[in-house]
Amino acid sequence: MSEIEKEATGGTVLVDPLGGLLLDPPNELKFRGPFDDYVTVSLMIKNPTEKRIAFKIKTTAPKRYCVKPNSGVLDSQQTMKVNVLLQPFNYDPNEKNKHKFMVQYMYLNENEMQLSVSDILNMWKDVQPTRLMDIKLKCVFEQSESEQTRHDQPKSEKNLQSTQMPLQTKPETRSQTNRASNIEENVNTKFESVSSSINPKSPIMNANNNHSARLDKNDNLANELIEIKQENDLLKAEINKLKEEEARLRKLALDPPRFNRQNNNSNEILIDLLHNRSSIVIIVLLAIIFYLMLFR
Repeated sequence: MSEIEKEATGGTVLVDPLGGLLLDPPNELKFRGPFDDYVTVSLMIKNPTEKRIAFKIKTTAPKRYCVKPNSGVLDSQQTMKVNVLLQPFNYDPNEKNKHKFMVQYMYLNENEMQLSVSDILNMWKDVQPTRLMDIKLKCVFEQSESEQTRHDQPKSEKNLQSTQMPLQTKPETRSQTNRASNIEENVNTKFESVSSSINPKSPIMNANNNHSARLDKNDNLANELIEIKQENDLLKAEINKLKEEEARLRKLALDPPRFNRQNNNSNEILIDLLHNRSSIVIIVLLAIIFYLMLFR
């Protein structure tokens, strides 16, 4: 069971009070044959609200379709074109088509509106289901007039042969039925050989896959370039901090000599004071000695 079928089988149906996205076409995607080559249908998605909306596109047959872009972010009143590419296959008009698409979207809050597109696209894994809205589309396959006549021609020929067959005896009837069965087998074998010659993995398909791979590679390179620029800005800021620190250290390295000079000057003053005190003490001692000698 696909993701769309799982989500459609249970859970509450959320009604968007703001109206949600506008799709063109609104209900179904019509693919017109021939289907032995790629068929592309355009889907226009518009955000008529005043809020920013993130969306992504899912399908019940992801191997049969290529959607570009399959997700995005729409600002208010913005319109985006989405190309849906149907890959070649053997079309059977009697086979019932059950392919469906679903456009899933959510409104962004004030904090999420400031995020980049890449960050918003990475949010889908952690989004609460109560925030998600969706719009479903059916896929319709329509044959071209040439394809319709080609498929109807074997039936008309068979009906014509049955109406023109005359009444005959039993042995002749058996031979006619054998011939008819042989003709039908030949037609079936030719049809099978033609259908088998149509290879889904044609050079055109390979070229489209290569183009998609190149687009994905370009997106990855763009993201890597943004990360490199951010790292470059961080390195520049770190270099500026280092330069400021270097200038501060140089300034501190130049200041100590002044402090040393002041210390030297203060030391010289102390030495002078000590010398002066010692000389005064010597003079006082000499005076005392002289006094004692005079009055003895």
